[in-house]
Amino acid sequence: MSNFDLSGKKVVITGAARGLGAAMARQVASMGAELAITDINETELAALADAIAQQGFIKPETIKHDVSSEQDWQSLADQLTSKWGELHGLVNNAGIMLHVPFPQTTLEMFRKTQSINVEGVFMGVQALLPLLKKGGEQGSFSSVVNVSSIFGQVAGPLHSAYCASKGAVRLLTKSIATELPRMGYNVRCNSIHPGIMDIGVSMTGLQTLVDMGQFAGMEEAAEYFSNVIPMGRPGNAEEIANGVAYLLSDASSLMTGAELTLDGGYTAV
Repeated sequence: MSNFDLSGKKVVITGAARGLGAAMARQVASMGAELAITDINETELAALADAIAQQGFIKPETIKHDVSSEQDWQSLADQLTSKWGELHGLVNNAGIMLHVPFPQTTLEMFRKTQSINVEGVFMGVQALLPLLKKGGEQGSFSSVVNVSSIFGQVAGPLHSAYCASKGAVRLLTKSIATELPRMGYNVRCNSIHPGIMDIGVSMTGLQTLVDMGQFAGMEEAAEYFSNVIPMGRPGNAEEIANGVAYLLSDASSLMTGAELTLDGGYTAV
């Protein structure tokens, strides 16, 4: 079996209904994994599961799930314990990104961002750790992938709350990675750091800058950010999904506590 093959592995992906999460689900399913995909949007989640099954892959389990709820995490753990009894991969992808200047960022906005982006990761790893430990007893380590951002490595305009949250995810990941193997858990933990993307929150962020008068229009904004990326373009969802699949697979077997940055060279400048 290829080290890039995920056949026989059981994987959870949060925030999977659309965007990056949906791309991750499609990629991981195509590599043979059995999936449980979660989101607060049940309708789009179900449509994604159907689309994956129609492509001939194992139809994912779909579970409505608020990652900021401890009760929802425990319910997910109970369901997966009953159905699978083990877990080989967890992708903490669910998150929010508010595009608000620092002076206008309220404490409520800040706390909401941390609740979803940081506490969701913390609770997720803790709740599913017994299952991940069981999955890691089969000879290869189970794998946790926490979705951070380049704005967890460098600052981003309008994103003080988001940067604080993704920086926390970055170091929480390293702490988990250094502790668990020494405590007898065969669990790897890495963070992935997408850069500016051609979808989703990156595009709404550009629109916010346009609305604030920083750029004359979306074309000018997109051109500016393309020019500051050495590769000359934003990333796409499939490229990030490929990185997640690598971190879940045994091809990354010696990788833990690391940062996989996929940003076209943005943070290298």
